[in-house]
Amino acid sequence: MSRCDHARQDAPVKALTPQQHDIAGLVAKGLTNGEIAERLGLTRSAVATQIREIVTILGLPNRVRLALWSLRQPH
Repeated sequence: MSRCDHARQDAPVKALTPQQHDIAGLVAKGLTNGEIAERLGLTRSAVATQIREIVTILGLPNRVRLALWSLRQPH
């Protein structure tokens, strides 16, 4: 794992809201934006916006890396 990957793995978890943690967990379970939206009572666009914000906060390049990051977090 590169130095950059270690930094991302230790990204500021506390910077995420509880809802963002929930969304990250659902991404890790393989749910689509539509499925996440339905489950959380949000619109698809709200979910897409939240995912963009999450990957930006954590410094991750995409949804797949977000899923991997989420799986590595203690629950």
